[in-house]
Amino acid sequence: MDPDSQGNVEPNPENTSLGLSVSPKPTLLPEYRRPPAFGGTKGDLVVYRIAVADLGESLQRVPDDERHELVQPKFKMSVVAFEAAIAATRPKWVRVEPKDVPND
Repeated sequence: MDPDSQGNVEPNPENTSLGLSVSPKPTLLPEYRRPPAFGGTKGDLVVYRIAVADLGESLQRVPDDERHELVQPKFKMSVVAFEAAIAATRPKWVRVEPKDVPND
């Protein structure tokens, strides 16, 4: 996210380029963003998941379409605080393997 002149970021569901880009399922990622285990071509990528409830009180999930979502701040905060809030979720990340994803 690009901070304003005071170094702050804020929620903006209308702007789908502001935030941490995520996908509801690894199989919905573009082929060039998917590891080979998920039918993609991105060899060095690892896929993780996190429950929306584990985003904490300062982050929110903003759906863009059925294939893409964003993690944005819930309220105006410094870009440093936003990055720290994302980093604080790291213990809740769970590595996803193909066996963990239901077939559609």
